[in-house]
Amino acid sequence: MGRTAMSTPPHAARPEPSPGSDPRVAAFCSRAHPGLFYSVAQAADVWKRDPFDVESIHGNVRAAFLGMVDRATTPGHLPTGRMLLLLGDSGSGKTHLMRAFRNSVHAARRGYCAYMQMTAFTDQYGRYVLNNLIQSLDKPYADDGGKATGLMRLSAGLADAVAADEPSRVMLDRIRDDDLDQDALDGIIHELTDRIILDDRFSRIDDDAIRAILYLQHGDPRIKARVLKYLRCEDLTAHDRRLLGEIVPRTYPDAPHWMIQRLGEMIWALEQVPLILCVDQLEDMLNLDDAPLLFRRALSTLCDLVSRLPSCLVVISCLRDYYDQLKQHLAKPTQTRVQGSPGPIDLKAPREAGEIAQVVGSRLRFLYESEGVAWSPADPTFPFPAEFVAGLAGLSTRDVLEKCHHYRERCVAEGNLVPFEGAPVEPREPDPTEIEQAWNELTSGSPREVPSREATLAEILAGAIRGCSGELTTGHDFHAEVSDRFIPVEIHAPDDSVERLYAGVCNKSAKGGALGRQIEEVAKLASEQTAVLVRSTAFPSNPRAQITQQLGKLTDRGARLVVVEDSDWRTMMAYPEFAARHAGHPAFATWRTRSRPLSSLESLRRILDLDRIEGGAPAPVEARPREEAASKANGRAAGGAEASTELGGVAIVAGTRTPLLLGRTNSRREEPVTLDPDLLTRHAAFLGTPGSGKTTAALAVVEQLLLRGIPAILVDRKGDLCAYARPGMGLRDDLDDVLGERAGQLRARVEVALYTPRKASGRPLSIAAAPAGLGSLPDDERTQGAKYAAAALGGMMNYRSGKADQANLAILGQAIEILCQEDREGPVSIKDLIAFIADRDRALVDAVGRLDTRRFDKLAEDLQTLHLTQGDLLAAQGEPLDVDALLGRAPRATPGKTRLSIVSTKFLGNNQDIQFWVAQLLMELARWASRHPAPDGSLQAVAMFDEADLYLPAVGKPASKEPMENLIRRARSAGLGLFLATQNPGDFDYRCRENVQTWLVGQIREANSLTKMRPLFADNRVDIADVLPGQKTGEFHLVREGQSIPLRADRSAADTRQVPEDEIPLLARLTIGMD
Repeated sequence: MGRTAMSTPPHAARPEPSPGSDPRVAAFCSRAHPGLFYSVAQAADVWKRDPFDVESIHGNVRAAFLGMVDRATTPGHLPTGRMLLLLGDSGSGKTHLMRAFRNSVHAARRGYCAYMQMTAFTDQYGRYVLNNLIQSLDKPYADDGGKATGLMRLSAGLADAVAADEPSRVMLDRIRDDDLDQDALDGIIHELTDRIILDDRFSRIDDDAIRAILYLQHGDPRIKARVLKYLRCEDLTAHDRRLLGEIVPRTYPDAPHWMIQRLGEMIWALEQVPLILCVDQLEDMLNLDDAPLLFRRALSTLCDLVSRLPSCLVVISCLRDYYDQLKQHLAKPTQTRVQGSPGPIDLKAPREAGEIAQVVGSRLRFLYESEGVAWSPADPTFPFPAEFVAGLAGLSTRDVLEKCHHYRERCVAEGNLVPFEGAPVEPREPDPTEIEQAWNELTSGSPREVPSREATLAEILAGAIRGCSGELTTGHDFHAEVSDRFIPVEIHAPDDSVERLYAGVCNKSAKGGALGRQIEEVAKLASEQTAVLVRSTAFPSNPRAQITQQLGKLTDRGARLVVVEDSDWRTMMAYPEFAARHAGHPAFATWRTRSRPLSSLESLRRILDLDRIEGGAPAPVEARPREEAASKANGRAAGGAEASTELGGVAIVAGTRTPLLLGRTNSRREEPVTLDPDLLTRHAAFLGTPGSGKTTAALAVVEQLLLRGIPAILVDRKGDLCAYARPGMGLRDDLDDVLGERAGQLRARVEVALYTPRKASGRPLSIAAAPAGLGSLPDDERTQGAKYAAAALGGMMNYRSGKADQANLAILGQAIEILCQEDREGPVSIKDLIAFIADRDRALVDAVGRLDTRRFDKLAEDLQTLHLTQGDLLAAQGEPLDVDALLGRAPRATPGKTRLSIVSTKFLGNNQDIQFWVAQLLMELARWASRHPAPDGSLQAVAMFDEADLYLPAVGKPASKEPMENLIRRARSAGLGLFLATQNPGDFDYRCRENVQTWLVGQIREANSLTKMRPLFADNRVDIADVLPGQKTGEFHLVREGQSIPLRADRSAADTRQVPEDEIPLLARLTIGMD
């Protein structure tokens, strides 16, 4: 039973250290991060990553959602879209889950999510859904520093689809360079559209929709505004149509449904991922006279969409009482469709003590580390005692956070910790739900047309800047005036200091130098102030263009380039009217400070640098001058830390993890460049031509991790990594003091195991047709694992994309999934598969449905041929492939030792055989990751894949590609970091860049490689492509989160000269029994 008052056991009272004795007290009692314990998730939060998400809360719901996404991305698996209904009480976390769904899907690039709040105040629900879909697509696709919106991602995808030949690339360059008149632009768009629809993938996609999306490549704010009108199925004036090549709008009643379907089809054709509609109930419509009608209309619209679009998924969160009372008014087919095959899923509101500790501890860790204070895992909820946290068990997350918020408010007011006992029960603030409903209705209804006149846009922006003053709790006041298209801005801080900016709207075309003149004018008027260049669409990015070089020089001097998307303009336009209408409502102030309708807009945050003003997240990795680092470290109170490691240099510790040394800057002062090891759970790539030093740079990081107790697996294709198995780890003799000390520690604390799969005279590793333990995985992961195993076998049998081969793969996947459940922990052998399929087992016949069972004989014959020709690869020869053994984890651990396992692929045969074997390893790693979560996000292990372009190529789909993509997405949850190294950057698939956040880029000379890598540098302030060919051995650029830092990489202690092939089996045998 839930509690309603803050109660604490008598023994839970904690001594009251003063701010001077414990720096955590000063941080907790400060006004930093006033929204730390805000309990209500706002619609504006959905688009941002949640730093406090506890993935174990509602774990069953998350698994059901991811399973639905997995099934939707399995070709031919579902005839129609699917719906997932979530039922819960107020405060059970419905909106929080929607946020988690959206961010997990977008972080993994597995779909396009639209978010909307269920509403009762529209009689055109299809249009309401479409408006929210376009608004969602006009948001940045992922909250990872990238600026591309969902719409621009689709536009770039269409452009890439037609960029295979030189004439098309030339036409695309002409569009993007912005030097075209209207007729020439229309002609090129028409030509490219014609080329796109010749591709079978797009033959059924509406050509007008393709043309509209392609027009976004031009980067003209006027054209973008008309594209959005067309996509929202609004009428277009004659002038509007002229800007879009005389495109005809669709304005008939059913047009919104048609447009949603076409956009979903386009998404699927481009990326084979679903369109996901997240519908979140906010208001209680039971009190409305026509509630049943409104409810039925809303759900009927959503059912129609999933029926039209096989790749559409709909997630509906609903108040349990509301649904129970109104479901009787739904037609039976609608009710069946809405509830889905699993039925409604109940959201548990009461939280357990362990969950509450994570909810509170994650927020306190963020607070302390952002304030430069160490957070202690031994006391994660300080100043809340463990007994107090346990006493909150049974409350909802919302109630827990409200209690923590009110306690912190009292501490802030007193400037010190106050007693828990006797704390008054704080009255609830006015419920802002009614205000939130009204805001949703205004912003999601008929869209306002964004004006094109720059002076008008400047007035809108200035008003929004001023409006931020009432939303921040830091005491900052924002003043903004307007002079034509210019906006002088003053930011008044509580200490009476003033910061001045000079903003200007720069929406002219680059054609004829008009945009360049606008930019120059803003820079001149700004003088010594910070210049802010504002534009309604992306700034030109061609590194060869003069305008791009002009922008680069300005940003080097501190200027800010900010794109204000259409949805942000419309929000700024709506707010003044809304505030005038609702300012008198008792809950308006609460809604304003919590929802922050203006200051939560990414464009305004970047214009005003609100992350800095509000004391946002710690700065990303950077090279830090020694004097600055030392002064900051010395200025910290006890509890912070300065780490002067054996590796040299000074590093500031954020929390409890000592940073890794990546190298030193190329500047005269050679400052250290460091990286928090936990950031490697988001993976790293090391790129460079042969001799660039990429392997040495990667191994230097691996060696540091080994000395911190982090085990590593190295997949070695050439033989140079096998040197670690030589006596004394084969480390070099010519080592200086620092590396010499590291070498001694490595020899004392690391045990090496070298494996030689398919080489009996060495130390072979055995695999099966499908990995052991597949049957013990959750349903969605088991289905996916069976699919990958089938694809790997299909690759060995030379199956292609033809209908017959794909049918055989579907049968094979079903057979593997059924067999693995018979022995949930054991492997599936190829002999068992052959017998099971050849016997036409009844379970398999039922599972494949209407597929022709005559295919069974051909499939069994193909598998038998594979067994005869590749039997040694699939034979149970040698030690079984076991990730715990490779990592040296209990019960296989050696006290005081960290395991380094090297897997040599030299003896596996041709590339196809290597890819098959590595696919099995990747699937085994994924299975291990699902069983060993890292709730605190810390790094547990690393796996390095040398010559990774073989496993993740830009062209083709070998057996290893999908398992590698899957592992890149999922490994983070287990604290498993992947290192991908390649000497052939032009052959590597850079679509993984969204999930690989750290890149060390060495010397690269090939023009083709540099061209393919440009998307990697798209968010960088400075284009580094021109300097990469001239880098020397050991010189790299660290590329991460839009920053690029030139450095000379730290050296490893290893001797990376290639080990002769005949020596590798001998070394491998020597490691048997030593681990």
